[in-house]
Amino acid sequence: MSYKISDILKYRIKYTHNNKIIINKKNGKKIINPFYIKGLKIRFKGKNNTINLYEPLNFKRSLFTLKNDCEFNIYPAIINNTTIHGYNSSFVTIEEGSEIGGLIVHMENEKNTTLHIDKDAVLSYNIQIWTTDTHPIFDLNTNQLINNSQSTVYIGKDTWICANVILLKGAEIPTGSIVGNGSVVTKKFSECNCVIAGNPAQIVKHNIYKKNGPIS
Repeated sequence: MSYKISDILKYRIKYTHNNKIIINKKNGKKIINPFYIKGLKIRFKGKNNTINLYEPLNFKRSLFTLKNDCEFNIYPAIINNTTIHGYNSSFVTIEEGSEIGGLIVHMENEKNTTLHIDKDAVLSYNIQIWTTDTHPIFDLNTNQLINNSQSTVYIGKDTWICANVILLKGAEIPTGSIVGNGSVVTKKFSECNCVIAGNPAQIVKHNIYKKNGPIS
């Protein structure tokens, strides 16, 4: 396997403080702490982070940052133009068959948040996911923190997230559903095979399914 020197310099991974990457090969063997992953830049900004990758790897122009005690599990998927900012104990899973065109994931400043993208999900371009508010918010009268709950964003199997969508903390997209272009999802939905759209997003169509390929 040949590498471009410029790519190696740009994407070379630095390991310190018990950070590790495990590439799980198809034949059952493992590669521990590779010095370079094509198309993926990784920045460890803390300690005790683990990234599990499963072949085949297919990254383009992507970046993962991890602070402390994070775990990322990336199964065979197509991941392009994707940036994931892990914080403390951030947990990320991208299941087999998923395809991402362009995504930014914000998990900063809140512990124990989770992103799960299930099998065969399709995410278009310019999508943002926020598993956290990133800043603490306090009650003016009591000075109590009011937004410190642990948060999960879940994207279900065989879903389609259209371009320019924003998914906020607590959002859940059920199996077989579509989120319309430019929608802002602020809550959990439980009805499968529906179209979710708007700001804030609501169910606008029921009992649908999608197929790959052109409309006509």
